Amino acid sequence: MDHVVIFGVAGGSAINALVRNLGYDNKITGVEIDSEIIELPNEFLELDKIKYLKIVIANAFEFVLKTKIKYNLILTDVVHESNVPNFLFQKFFYASNC
Repeated sequence: MDHVVIFGVAGGSAINALVRNLGYDNKITGVEIDSEIIELPNEFLELDKIKYLKIVIANAFEFVLKTKIKYNLILTDVVHESNVPNFLFQKFFYASNC
């Protein structure tokens, strides 16, 4: 795999698991809608020190519609008020980016 996208960075646990537990060392794009939530994983997990990690502050749905990049792996951890948004189950969401 040479490029992973993670929708819903939040606390950074998925990125931390990929990098520190599994030894992944290629491109990671993290898409997070809340710019303030990124401060915590940067402070406690030092995500901002991972040189091949790019954090994009955006809505996952809108990001998928705009990006031209093809990813080898898509991880989703998107929850809105304890509900998983319907767009995550639509074929266009995952098919256009793999």
